[in-house]
Amino acid sequence: MTGYDQIVIPSLQRDYVQGNRCDKISPFIDYLLEGLEGKDGIDLNYMYGTILKNDDGTTSFVPIDGQQRMTTLWLLRLYLTARANVQQPGTHRPMVQRLEYRTREYAREFCRALSEHVDAIVTPELKLVDFTQQPWSIEAWRHDVTVQGCMATLQIIDEKIGSRSTSELLEQFDEKIRFSLQTLDDDINDDIYIKMNGRGIHLTEFENMKAWLDQQVEREYASNPDDLDFIRRWQRCMDNEWADMVWQNRHVRKDDDENPIDNLMLRLLYTLVYLYWVQHQDVLTQAIDEGGDDLKSELRHELGIESNDDLVSHALSHLIRRDKFWLSEYLLEQLPIFSHESLRFIADSLDCLCSRWKQLNGLDLYFWKESETTRFFQMFLDEALESIPYGKLALCHAVLAYPGSKAKEPFEEWMYRMRNLIVNQDVNRGNLLNIIDSVSKIGDYLKEAGFRQIFDDSETYPIEHFYQQQLAEEKLKSQVLDEELQRFMRKLENHPFFVGQIKFLFDFCGEKIDDKDLFKGYGRVMARLFNADGFSDYEHWRLRRALLAQSTSYGFGYDWSSNWNFLKSRADKRTFISDSKEHGGQPHNASLKAIVDSCWKTWGEGISSVSAKDLNELFDALAQPLSTVDDWRRYFARKEVWEYIQKEQNIRKENNQKIFLLRGIRMSGAHVDLRTYVLFLDWMARFSNRNISAWTFWLYEDEDSCIAIERKWCNKENGQEIKTVIDVWHNVNTENSFVLSIFVRDNREKTCELIGPVEGLPPMEYREENGRYWTTGSYTPEELTPWVEKSIELINRAFESRYSPVESTPDQ
Repeated sequence: MTGYDQIVIPSLQRDYVQGNRCDKISPFIDYLLEGLEGKDGIDLNYMYGTILKNDDGTTSFVPIDGQQRMTTLWLLRLYLTARANVQQPGTHRPMVQRLEYRTREYAREFCRALSEHVDAIVTPELKLVDFTQQPWSIEAWRHDVTVQGCMATLQIIDEKIGSRSTSELLEQFDEKIRFSLQTLDDDINDDIYIKMNGRGIHLTEFENMKAWLDQQVEREYASNPDDLDFIRRWQRCMDNEWADMVWQNRHVRKDDDENPIDNLMLRLLYTLVYLYWVQHQDVLTQAIDEGGDDLKSELRHELGIESNDDLVSHALSHLIRRDKFWLSEYLLEQLPIFSHESLRFIADSLDCLCSRWKQLNGLDLYFWKESETTRFFQMFLDEALESIPYGKLALCHAVLAYPGSKAKEPFEEWMYRMRNLIVNQDVNRGNLLNIIDSVSKIGDYLKEAGFRQIFDDSETYPIEHFYQQQLAEEKLKSQVLDEELQRFMRKLENHPFFVGQIKFLFDFCGEKIDDKDLFKGYGRVMARLFNADGFSDYEHWRLRRALLAQSTSYGFGYDWSSNWNFLKSRADKRTFISDSKEHGGQPHNASLKAIVDSCWKTWGEGISSVSAKDLNELFDALAQPLSTVDDWRRYFARKEVWEYIQKEQNIRKENNQKIFLLRGIRMSGAHVDLRTYVLFLDWMARFSNRNISAWTFWLYEDEDSCIAIERKWCNKENGQEIKTVIDVWHNVNTENSFVLSIFVRDNREKTCELIGPVEGLPPMEYREENGRYWTTGSYTPEELTPWVEKSIELINRAFESRYSPVESTPDQ
């Protein structure tokens, strides 16, 4: 486009979206390349715009219509120039026109960067660079619609150029690609953009999808006169009943546009699509195989994957992504996503939801969070999908799978039981189909029997794939006939931490299960001790310490990789409260029961209003047994030990003697031997008031963790500096014994000359391999402490005649 120095996309124009539609941009690039290689070229018809004269004397063309085509042409010309200059450096003129997008700041900066780095966008191997890895790239670019479109278009151009000669294509560009510029008068206003662009904004994805679906429904159903009612039903309900249901459940936000339900309608539509096709994956697999390599290539490009492996699974996962969860029309036409059967399923499901959404919203059930939105919104419309997307999809299926008037239990009871089973199950992509099948099977059982009979008679009504512990709990709860206890249980199950999991009540009560006051008392205590995330407002280390004191020698917690974890995660806490399996000769949660017992005996029904301070004091009292145990747990009586591991609550416990405290989760990070750390704490308190200020105490945090006591000296005659060191190590093969070494750092001769065996210290020997004097045996802290003091005294006496002390910091 000669005669203009710049192409300016004005702020009222829409984003460059052509590149984000593979079904649109791919054939257009093919058309342009065919025109460049053909004899007659191609004509792209009219492009409308106006001329802008700049203050510096340059001129800009401002498109009003044709912006999408013009941007694609600019990107093609830029790519050809860049690649031709790589093949034949310096022989091709650079891009003259700059493209300036004023629709978005990031788009403007991206196009400017492309112009300035045109010779750096193609590698020496003639492939497009990864823009996100370039030094001039900005992270925010990848979130801009126009930038995404430009990157996608350049990627498609790169793929389609193949082995073509870009020099020849570039030479033909101005001659072979033609269009007519129609300039308008300078005296125009913003109305022209509104008129030329319909409403001034592009159609939403749902509007495009809705129009396409209307045609698809007619294609699938028009051939049979008996199905004409379905076509009319689809078109009527999509604009009325179904849309009204979404409208009434929308969540109004400040940033909502004038079509606040379009994305919600799309999310609902694709949620139902997913639920259908996850149950019919074999049909989708066959369709992809029959589509051949071209279809697989297009599908890989749309999904952003490189392999043909498990394309169906990737396609389905794409439909429940947080962003861009839809597929292009091109792929929808190639795949049976909206087939005769799936369209019927979608319509029937939407009708079902229309009849049930008010009941769903009225349920007194806690699922996963408190929210201003309706339960229908959370399950079917929320694009965020929270942290359990597959669990939500299973619950969506449960809403649809309820057998209605044929059921022996009301909808509220059905959703209560499904909530308990699904939320307390690890539902993932791998087992979702099995969970869906099990929910459907329970729905079929419900046509014959109520839940009490279903859970009690596992031979007649087998339930697979759900955790057996949760099924056993549901059986226990269904056998409680007392209405007062039923109401209490269900209220407790709505606690944001328990969420349908209260097996601990039955475990704690044991044979006293008929003691109504005790049953409710335990529930009230647990409701006070736990909040939505786990432990509530008291000092958590105090509760952990009390749990350790009330446990047997194995301690409480869980193996986590190679570590032992003291209930850091919410999931581990939830597992622990209902874990009555034998550990070290007692139920795993027996320590928790002991604490709950004490709380109930101390405060009774007043437990709900007990302060955190009072709870901390009780936990301290319950931690007293740690002072009398003779195993590793006694070291955890110290608050500082819990503070060391407070971030992740991990220790590495290889045996009862070899235990390391971890600040994180790996031994490659800071960690320290448990007994060495406690000795360090004791010594820091003991020596802080002694006259050893010139000595530095520090802790070496590593697998060979030790206490280092150091002093730096300066030779009075030659100014040479040396450092005397006393290291104390735990002998990890015994319960509570340590070894001591004395040396001059990095100076074996001085070690032998100035130290040597000294009267008053334990027996020591010189070890040549590391140039130190070592104790010949292991000693308790009670034995070592006076020897360390004696060593400091003797070293000070031996050195002060020839050396001056130097202020020092530890070599950590």
